[in-house]
Amino acid sequence: MLGDEFFSRRAEFLLRRGHVMFLLNGARSSARVRRPVAQPPMPGHPAPILLDSGSRPLERRNGAMTTSAELREISAAHGLTWPEEYLTLADDGMVDMSPTGDEVPLLHFSTNFELLGAKDIARRLEMFAEPDDFRNIDPAEGLLPFGMEPGGNLYCFRTGAAGAGPVPVVLLQNDEQEDERLAPDLAGFIFAEIVVASAEFYDDDYLGEGEPRRNAEAWLQSHEPYLGQEQAAALRELFARPLIVRDDDSMGFLEFSEVDELVDSVLRYPERYEPIQLWERG
Repeated sequence: MLGDEFFSRRAEFLLRRGHVMFLLNGARSSARVRRPVAQPPMPGHPAPILLDSGSRPLERRNGAMTTSAELREISAAHGLTWPEEYLTLADDGMVDMSPTGDEVPLLHFSTNFELLGAKDIARRLEMFAEPDDFRNIDPAEGLLPFGMEPGGNLYCFRTGAAGAGPVPVVLLQNDEQEDERLAPDLAGFIFAEIVVASAEFYDDDYLGEGEPRRNAEAWLQSHEPYLGQEQAAALRELFARPLIVRDDDSMGFLEFSEVDELVDSVLRYPERYEPIQLWERG
């Protein structure tokens, strides 16, 4: 049987990550947010990209490609500039989307991240700039959205806070009274999201289907060029751990209580999850 401590840790973890927890007739249960997320084929199936020895794409897939030139054009229309590392992702084919929404490589095993294509980014920036937009976001924040949670909250680069340094990542929330700081830069965001996704998955998730360790190692291989050395080493160590199989059929490479400890020890970003006001609430 699972004890109260397990459910307390899990509730805190899931509530932080946008999952829905509920109690029914005294029985504990959780409703995972299940949504179709663009995913690449699993190992053993045709691969969406070919990698060279440095794990960088050799050729792009057919479909609507988001190029760095396209991203620059979109941001320039609003007087904004993308972090160079995100433009590198685009040049490497890591933010391409096919016409059906399949085979999106950035954070492709995460069930809490959906990549925004160029048209979606342009549309949201236009909404931010509208005088009657309910959020009334200060243009000086320099928000550039690049991803979305299942509930519609936006992952954004906060370019106005970068100065000459790294560009932090924030979560622009719709139905909360505050927004959140997430990571000091893109590499930190990718690292943290991989760790979070590795704490809970099921055999019908892309990370859990078939051979989870092989899937995790392939995930790290495809993302390692965009991580710091310490971050990549921490993930290699994580994926070498024994796989945890829980009574509720979920799996993980670490427990919920270990997520923040691992992420914080590597990122050393005390502002992570700190609240911030990015738009005016009534």
